[in-house]
Amino acid sequence: MGDKLLALDVGNTSIAGGYFVGGRLEFHVDFSSDASRTADEYGAQLRHLVELNGGAAAALPSVMCSVVPPLTSCLAAALEKYFGVAPVVVGDDYDALGIEVRYENVAEVGPDRVVNALATRELYGAPAVAVDFGTATNFDVVAADGAYVGGVIAPGVVVSAKSLFAEAARLGAVGLTMPPRVVGRNTDEALRAGIILGAAGAADGIVEAIREERGERGALVATGGLANVVAPVMKTAPRVDADLTLKGLALSFERLGGAT
Repeated sequence: MGDKLLALDVGNTSIAGGYFVGGRLEFHVDFSSDASRTADEYGAQLRHLVELNGGAAAALPSVMCSVVPPLTSCLAAALEKYFGVAPVVVGDDYDALGIEVRYENVAEVGPDRVVNALATRELYGAPAVAVDFGTATNFDVVAADGAYVGGVIAPGVVVSAKSLFAEAARLGAVGLTMPPRVVGRNTDEALRAGIILGAAGAADGIVEAIREERGERGALVATGGLANVVAPVMKTAPRVDADLTLKGLALSFERLGGAT
């Protein structure tokens, strides 16, 4: 890998950015996704964030993946204008990444899922399962031969919690941290325990179902915004790598011919 690199993972509710120097992730920033913002607004914000964290913005190569089509071209334009180099965009041509995608319709697979599978395989081996606790909770499966074979998409933790709050008038929103006890002694504790343990139990069940069907166990890696909250109470005991997608993007940059 070359010297400096900016990686962006563009999701439905947030954008994760990582600044790499010599292959090492130096810092990680997050900000909200908003399709109404202009390329100049995003470009100025990104440049400010890079410089604020001590990074160099001039002639900075970048790589990105996006599951929000309106933002893909917007952010690509922002990166080229404010950093001086057109970004490498991970799309649906995955052969160049060196990972076989055995999905019935490859175009249906979000590039972030393939990037997660690539990073999991390269960093933790195969077979493996990556669990991404984002807007949706994605389970992506790498077979023993290193191919991406599909996965499971479940409602995200925050999405499920918001639905509960919207339907139950007497229940207010709570912070998503695990309380000190399972049996809550007030509504806040009861809600937090239910949301987090419910998410953990559902994730455990899906992981075990995947392993039973595949006849393979291997590595289990958790990533995404709530991985640090949910994974510690999962019985399947995943390893947490909050920057898995960004690391996968850095690997993708190399394999897609990026140069720094």
